[in-house]
Amino acid sequence: MARPSRGAGGGGRGTFTCVLPLFLGVLGGWWWPLCLLGVGLLFTLLLVCCLMCRCCGAPGRGALSAGSVGFWRRRGFWGACSERVFVAITLSCAGVYLVSRFPGPPVPFWLGPVLQAFTYASAFLLYGTWVA
Repeated sequence: MARPSRGAGGGGRGTFTCVLPLFLGVLGGWWWPLCLLGVGLLFTLLLVCCLMCRCCGAPGRGALSAGSVGFWRRRGFWGACSERVFVAITLSCAGVYLVSRFPGPPVPFWLGPVLQAFTYASAFLLYGTWVA
């Protein structure tokens, strides 16, 4: 007996589980070092944004003591940039961790803790832009 067809768009999950291991197999063992390099570059950009936010901030005023409007106005470009980079780091680390759980080329055992370290260190730097 023939299997009924799923119709248009019915095989989304099956396609994804077939394509992703194939893509990771093409990259071989090089996919996770490239991802770590990308997260490291984003972390460096966050560090630069944090330093610029501290250097360009208004001296002598605590960010938490100011009103919310003054707080957002004072942070300006570098504060907004640091928030966006933090979100990119967090989503990248989560994505790399989820992809590393798929069957395919082996990944090192320390990949998960390194991704968590990137996430927590970037949260620390983002907090540094809030209290600058």
